Amino acid sequence: MNLRIQLLFCDLRNRKIDILPEFYQSMILSWQNICENVDIEVNSENVFDIPLFLNPNITKCNKMLYLKIFIEARVCKIKDIAYECKPGFLKESYIQEIVSEKFPEVSENKMIDAVRNVLETIPDEYKVLVEANVHVSKTPVLNPMIKDGVQICSLPSTTSFFFLYQMLVSKLSREPKSVSRWRLMYTDFDLRKVQKIMNFPFLQSDCREIAFKFFHRIIFTKERLFKCQITKDSLCPICSTLPDSLNHLII
Repeated sequence: MNLRIQLLFCDLRNRKIDILPEFYQSMILSWQNICENVDIEVNSENVFDIPLFLNPNITKCNKMLYLKIFIEARVCKIKDIAYECKPGFLKESYIQEIVSEKFPEVSENKMIDAVRNVLETIPDEYKVLVEANVHVSKTPVLNPMIKDGVQICSLPSTTSFFFLYQMLVSKLSREPKSVSRWRLMYTDFDLRKVQKIMNFPFLQSDCREIAFKFFHRIIFTKERLFKCQITKDSLCPICSTLPDSLNHLII
């Protein structure tokens, strides 16, 4: 569709972007997951750059338009169906001719219905701007927002990108149950201290993994295995005198 910043205004579903490289699919789907929490403030709008299809603001019976033949014929934005040198939209026959040149096999009746469907679905406020021939540069400003409408930060900044990443992670993942359990048991304990200890830069990856397992008590010692009735006893296999517990492993 040859969209740039206008991509932010589209609602792209997975089946529409599966032909793109995986990196771009991931970026677009990530945006789709957080866009409902991001307010797009448009200081001045160029109506001619607004996409016609997969645009939540251009709908019919609460459904967004999606006409593949128009997209492949490069009729994707409002400017593609409007005059360049005078106000107003192109005649239906002109738009039909543009698309039919790419798809001559489509029947005339179906093409006319599709053209009228597009023209009738465009909101009245957009039509007024097109008829007035208002060409204004558009400068979208993305403002990450939380649900109650309080602004957190503005783009671009290091803080805002970190906030958007946190927003995405919160939507795609869930906090481990062990974290909430530790918070409940030790309400005054600062869990961030443990995070700093586990992620010291000098620690090797296997050491970090052991530290994480130790903190969350997911190391299967003989003491735990004995409780699960998997071993015959809970004694340490080295000293054979004390239970093989976490404390015994470390001390």
